[in-house]
Amino acid sequence: MDNITKNDVQEGRTMAWHSKTKINLQLTLLNCWLSTWDYVVKAVTLEDGTKTTFDVLAVSDDAKQLNDEGEPTDLPLIIGLPYNRKTFKPVFNQKLIELLDKGTEGKDLLLSSCGTVKNRGRQFFSFEMGESYRAAGREFVPYYNVGNGNDKSSPVWENVSATCTVCDNTFTYNMLSQGLIMEVKKTKYSELAFDDFSKAMKVMLAGQKEFIKYLDEIGKATCSHDTAKEFFAGFTGTPKQPLTTRSENINERLFFLFVHGKGNEGKTWADVFSAITDYYTHESANANQTPEAQWKNFVSSEFGNARSEKQRAWLIVTNDKKREEVRRMGKDILTITAKALIAQESVTV
Repeated sequence: MDNITKNDVQEGRTMAWHSKTKINLQLTLLNCWLSTWDYVVKAVTLEDGTKTTFDVLAVSDDAKQLNDEGEPTDLPLIIGLPYNRKTFKPVFNQKLIELLDKGTEGKDLLLSSCGTVKNRGRQFFSFEMGESYRAAGREFVPYYNVGNGNDKSSPVWENVSATCTVCDNTFTYNMLSQGLIMEVKKTKYSELAFDDFSKAMKVMLAGQKEFIKYLDEIGKATCSHDTAKEFFAGFTGTPKQPLTTRSENINERLFFLFVHGKGNEGKTWADVFSAITDYYTHESANANQTPEAQWKNFVSSEFGNARSEKQRAWLIVTNDKKREEVRRMGKDILTITAKALIAQESVTV
């Protein structure tokens, strides 16, 4: 689920997959929905007026709590549960915008998406990191993402990934991804940690350069058609066992994408990686292009087995030794598969 309720807004320059985006072609940190309201702290007292060490978060506009049917009630919107003010410190929209305005100044970043999910429990910002760049003959659009959960569902975090935050699912993916570069728990000491956000951005940019470097390297490493077939067999198969019918079908599709996939020419290890990425992003869960199938693909690609397979592929193709090990294993698997097929045909005859 996208978890965009009636009290939430996802604002962006283009329409997101959930079709709930509020389009704002002039989107900036100072010209966004999040700058028009903020969180408000209310002290929790007992019925007899006794003060407590607990506070609760509300909002500064007229947003209301939702009932089980998702309809607004007469009650003011409360964010999460009461919290101990001595151990938890929420981060306000104004503070987060100030941090980002300072940290992104001069970095050539374009705000593409921002908003809240989970009934304003989570805030997020997603920036395009300048113009798209080319690596290994391909074009990429990297995003710098920042998120926060004032409902205690997440720390303040920042990452870089190829995924723009537009909903709760992409929020969670970016928060948990390997591209995470910094997170700050919301305690009374968090103000000090926030000063390191701009420093973390430098680390992020360096990491992006490293990715480009590796991708360019495998884009220069040639890979023959036979080698690609052997690698795909090793990647999808089981050592010393023939390929299953499913694995054979996957291998055929991977090889097709290796040669004919978008941006591919069937010549380099970048084409191998691109084929695997393309397959496990768009086709592994279901090749049917119905909305249900697309949703299933999205979940698998960003959170499930497909995501793990893409990560595994990157670690292998960027390591010469591992790459050769998988290729050799695949060559053996193809030999075993051919022998098993011959034996099966003999029995049939």
